[in-house]
Amino acid sequence: MTNSEFSNFCKFAQGNNLASVLALKYQKAVGNVHKKFGISPRRMSYGPRPIGGNSYNRYLSSIMGQESAGKFNVVNKSSGALGLYQFMPKTLSGLGYRGSTKQFLNNPSLQKSYMHKFTQQNAKALNINLKTMTRQQSGYLAAAHYGGVGGARKIMSGNRKYGTTSFQGKTPYAYMNDVMRRMYGR
Repeated sequence: MTNSEFSNFCKFAQGNNLASVLALKYQKAVGNVHKKFGISPRRMSYGPRPIGGNSYNRYLSSIMGQESAGKFNVVNKSSGALGLYQFMPKTLSGLGYRGSTKQFLNNPSLQKSYMHKFTQQNAKALNINLKTMTRQQSGYLAAAHYGGVGGARKIMSGNRKYGTTSFQGKTPYAYMNDVMRRMYGR
């Protein structure tokens, strides 16, 4: 807002109810945000709307909580994993990301869109319908997020001891159980 606009605003506010003036300014700003970015500022989450049901939303929140505690600009010093969902740079590259690490870390919406893409890819490989997935299937997706689709398939076939412990000291099966506890409190 320029100085002259501010001055005009102050004169206008003196002659009118200030709360009404502020409400009108807010409505105009909301409209501008919606037009410019195609989003509603009332939305509480980053990125595109989720494609699945309640289990899918819980899954995304649980992975985010497990990986980064909701901090979008974190880099794991041990592994180099990035952002809300702690993507390895090689995984991002495989998903088609060509931007810089800094761009990725500063854009939670972008991170969430790549998480959707990654999850859809894993769900397709594991024959999981994201709109109707069960608790068990969300656990398999968590195992795929952590240990790859091959690791999730081994767990699905009953091999609970699959996988070596990572730098975090967890196997994919242990990671899956941690995410499940976040999701369902068991």
